[in-house]
Amino acid sequence: MVFLLSLAALGDTCTWGEPVEVAAIGGVAPESSGLVASRARPGWWLTHDDKGGAPELYAFTADGTVGRSHLVAGAEFNDWEDIAAGPCPEDGSDCLYIGDIGDNDGQRDTLTVYVAREPASDGAVAEVVATWSYAWPDAPRDAETLLVHPCTGQIFIVSRESSGARVALAPPGGGTLEVVATLDLGASVTGGDFDTDGDRLALRGTGGGWEWAVDPGEPTAAFSTEPIDLPLERLEDSESIAYGLEGDLWTTAEGLPMVLQQLPCVSRTQSDHACSPPTDPVERGQERGCGCTSSSPITGWMLLPLLGLARRRGRA
Repeated sequence: MVFLLSLAALGDTCTWGEPVEVAAIGGVAPESSGLVASRARPGWWLTHDDKGGAPELYAFTADGTVGRSHLVAGAEFNDWEDIAAGPCPEDGSDCLYIGDIGDNDGQRDTLTVYVAREPASDGAVAEVVATWSYAWPDAPRDAETLLVHPCTGQIFIVSRESSGARVALAPPGGGTLEVVATLDLGASVTGGDFDTDGDRLALRGTGGGWEWAVDPGEPTAAFSTEPIDLPLERLEDSESIAYGLEGDLWTTAEGLPMVLQQLPCVSRTQSDHACSPPTDPVERGQERGCGCTSSSPITGWMLLPLLGLARRRGRA
């Protein structure tokens, strides 16, 4: 518990209100499975179908406006279950990580994560810049949660198990997943997201939701601490969860029209990060974005996105 409190003091914390239904949106994914706030077009959201859909992302706003869909060029569609924003592996610009990681029957030898440049205009194609294949170290497992930490670029896949959900670190380039934690939440995990500062983590489950405080320089450590419960019990038929750019939480429900709901942050406390935020924030001059440095040991692959972020700051 002492370790949990020390982590909680490092980053932002929210007092959460009750979930609010914001819109019921037609013309988007009937089986909305993943959700992400657009970095390239603030105010827009992207979602996708799961098994049985097409390799497309569907754009909409919180007021119910629907944009043209985005083809993900170079991607195949098997069972897309989650999506996350993160730094592109080669230059640190805005990319989307799409998790083709579902395996209801437990028969897939490999899972796929597509890394695509985030489309910057309505209907633009999302070009895949990397395709990485992964395998569980022991046996095939169903998974519906993909996480990408905005500071370190670390990728996590969480298995969909009601007891003993595996949290696995996925090395860039593909390979064997490394299980770094096991979660006993009493419910299947169906989605998750890091916030834009990298100091909070939310997971969605069939029985509600949970949030962890995160050390942005060492995100794996969060999984060994106790989360707080999120008031998500009223949200039915929902697999997705994502932080908005202002720090609140959003989720979608399956079906048409697609229900969009917000979990408002009614009171926010800002604290120091474990690592120093940049003097010139990554997110286009706005007061958010991590791009942080840390005294923690960093492996070679972790330096790639950090170097890309540093180049972006240098161009600002």
